[in-house]
Amino acid sequence: MKIKNLKKLSFAVIFGLFFLITIVQISSASQDISTSAILPFNDQWLTNSGFNTQNQWNYTLDSDSPLDDLVNSTESGETNMIVIGESFETQIALNSSTYTQWEEFNKTESVILPDDGYGEDQYGLWCSHSWNEGSAGEQPKNTPRMTWRFNVSLPVDMSDYLITSAGLTAEINASVDLNIDTPGDTAGLNQWEVYDYAQFYVEVSNKDVDEISTFKIAFTQTEMLGNDDLSIDEMDEFIETKTEQAIIDALTNVLEADPDHTDFIVIIGIYMYCEDNDSSTDDDNWDMLRFKNLDLYFTYERIIDKASTLSLSQTGASLSGENVTINHAYLRFKYKIDDNWTSNSEFSELRIYINENKFMQSYKLSEYIFGSGYISIVDLDIGSIVTKDVPITLSLKLYIANTFTLDHNITLSIDDVYLRIYWQQVGSETNIFREPWFATLLAVIVTIGLVSLGAGFVYYYRVGRFPIPVRKVRKYRKSLTKDSAPKDVRIIPRSNAFKHEFANKTKVISRDMKDRSFGKKIKQSVLIGEYDKFLKDSS
Repeated sequence: MKIKNLKKLSFAVIFGLFFLITIVQISSASQDISTSAILPFNDQWLTNSGFNTQNQWNYTLDSDSPLDDLVNSTESGETNMIVIGESFETQIALNSSTYTQWEEFNKTESVILPDDGYGEDQYGLWCSHSWNEGSAGEQPKNTPRMTWRFNVSLPVDMSDYLITSAGLTAEINASVDLNIDTPGDTAGLNQWEVYDYAQFYVEVSNKDVDEISTFKIAFTQTEMLGNDDLSIDEMDEFIETKTEQAIIDALTNVLEADPDHTDFIVIIGIYMYCEDNDSSTDDDNWDMLRFKNLDLYFTYERIIDKASTLSLSQTGASLSGENVTINHAYLRFKYKIDDNWTSNSEFSELRIYINENKFMQSYKLSEYIFGSGYISIVDLDIGSIVTKDVPITLSLKLYIANTFTLDHNITLSIDDVYLRIYWQQVGSETNIFREPWFATLLAVIVTIGLVSLGAGFVYYYRVGRFPIPVRKVRKYRKSLTKDSAPKDVRIIPRSNAFKHEFANKTKVISRDMKDRSFGKKIKQSVLIGEYDKFLKDSS
């Protein structure tokens, strides 16, 4: 290697090291100076927005009802929130098909039964009684009574249903002798203070027939039946019933008294009162008293409880970091209702939540116009309720604002739910001088440079400073002191080497002279003279 080249190499290495050291000093001096970069992003935060399946979506029901008033389903590329409505009608009948299903019973053991009999026939349920005030042992028998019961079991727990309508009709019939004491009788014996009368009544009660849980819903008491002046010895009429609301209240109360809210009994009764006239000759003959038929019916609808909710939700990733800012969050979806919403719950609505934060705008179900199809909610900016550092959960919540009854299902359908969040991250631009790996790389480069420079100087001192022939001799200087020749090197005497070299040159000169026109004129003596001169110079 020449000295000039070595100097160039040394200069390059030294300059490179100086340059690297200068960069390190500059970066260290400016390590507290950095520029910031704003990186904007916008991401769709939800998956399965079209509800091809129910995957990724969750439903949560919150209700005090023992039944599920609100249920969900996903089908045909949409999800449904279904408000479950139901309506039932129960009918209790006394007719030719059910006479035998009415059971004779007494409320207490002290009841006086009709003397002449009781039972059922093709015309209904009947009883008959005769009372003679003067007969031995007849005095206590002036208040006979006969009752029948019919057990009712409903198909649902009535604690979650409301009776919305009710009605009762019952036809009664009676035939008596004209010796029944009534106002206006011509016979003096039949004229008294209270007179004789018969009562027909219908009651509802719990299964135990507790007095406190027994309610009369129909009642008729005779007044002129048996009047001898008017010859009224028969009657055929409908029993007088309570109002519809009174019947509803009675049924509601007896069902509340039942532990399962499903069972109650219907009671029909006939009571006869024979007034004690203080005469041994008073006879009262109740030939036939009868319930010919009865029809008690009521309808009941499912109760939808106030504050019941059904939430459709999906949880996405979180946005975290001190340098992260949420600019906007745009929600879009569409919804429809398959019927006019009931006016009994005017303020029920569809609400929007992010985590536990409620968006100020909601959508009242009563404002939806049935038949208008899907209503699209587009680019609703809900960014004000989106928070950082927690998984972002979107909830669409059906909220029931009032307690009401519903006799059929109403379905709220939702589709194409998208939540796009626009956010940005503010941070320092990348500075390789402050990266840990850069210091390591710089140390490696400096080490390689120093090693290379040192190796160059060593090579120059030991090899490069000598001419090439000397280098070859020095290469074998250790082996030349030995008796044997260096390995792979053939050594010949100097004179032989010279003769061999001279012969080769002579051949070249002779060939060149033959190729020229004046070559033949040159004498051999010239060659000989040159040869002698060469030998002299070489000695």
